[in-house]
Amino acid sequence: MRAVVFDLDGVLRHPVDPTAVTSIEDRWGLAAGVIEECARSEGLLEDLILGNLSRAGWIQRVGEMIGSHGAADEWAGLPLHLDTATADIAAGLHDTGVLTAVLTNGTDTVREEIEALGVGSSFDAIFNSAELGIRKPEPRIYEHVLEHLGVAPDEAMMIDDSRSKLEGAAVIGMRIHWFQGAEELAEELCVLGLRD
Repeated sequence: MRAVVFDLDGVLRHPVDPTAVTSIEDRWGLAAGVIEECARSEGLLEDLILGNLSRAGWIQRVGEMIGSHGAADEWAGLPLHLDTATADIAAGLHDTGVLTAVLTNGTDTVREEIEALGVGSSFDAIFNSAELGIRKPEPRIYEHVLEHLGVAPDEAMMIDDSRSKLEGAAVIGMRIHWFQGAEELAEELCVLGLRD
């Protein structure tokens, strides 16, 4: 195994308070779940992660859809925290010479967000759907990653908290890991001989 590729949200970072969105909706008199429903509506989300809409434009559109720009701005500013245990795993792999990368269905601000987390130096490459115009789980996004890293599918692992997003990686022959926590990830990497 020469390369390990990490998803961003749900693997390397998580919401500080998962109930915060509900609190925002309550304060602004919005129906429960409406912010996420609008933010993840199919056409809007696709435009965002394929780079056809900026993060700022996305927040603006969500504000219009829910009828409250204040609530949308507050929602967009909710803090996310680094999963330090997973970040330590990535840094450790990188330090031993394993190629490490991030692959995310992201926005135009992903690179700045990763730098703000303080983990940019732990990764050899950042792959972002908004820059590539391809999204997970399309097999060709994984093929792009492997080509850029210079490794064969059976020499690379993809880690994601979404099983459906892993399908494209599996199709092309990458090893996959459905992320449910740093401890399980560390155990599998030990089995593979990538950690002591």
